[in-house]
Amino acid sequence: MVAVEKNHAVNNDQIDALSESIGTEPSNSSPKRVVNKEVDSEGEVEDVFDDDKSAAFEQVRLLQETIAANAAASEEQTRLAKEATREAKSVNKEVRRLRQHVVDFNADLKSAENEIDAQRNELERAATRMDRDRVRHIEEKERWEKDHSKSMASIQPNCY
Repeated sequence: MVAVEKNHAVNNDQIDALSESIGTEPSNSSPKRVVNKEVDSEGEVEDVFDDDKSAAFEQVRLLQETIAANAAASEEQTRLAKEATREAKSVNKEVRRLRQHVVDFNADLKSAENEIDAQRNELERAATRMDRDRVRHIEEKERWEKDHSKSMASIQPNCY
């Protein structure tokens, strides 16, 4: 008999080998009774025993269970693959959206930097103008004080 473990994948060759093995070798473990006679591929008549058939049917049943389990596992893997694909698409969409936000924020930042530079230039011009005005005011004040002291000096000797 062909022994098939439940954890191994089943293919058509294993099923064919199992089908060929049904009734070809009686087991020596216990006495069996003959159910019927079958003709093998070479034309020889062989005895088919109950225990051989039941063992073969059990192996076929196990193979069918293995096939069903493998099909279920395959469906689960397919489902998980589809779910992973959906998640990957969702993540890629989110990444594209975030990249667009980064581009927008960079544009806003560049605009803000340009505005700050313009304000800085305006403030520097204003500071220069204020400094010139301050210096001019100091000079005018000194000139005014000299003129005033001359005027006061010329008025005072005449008053006494």
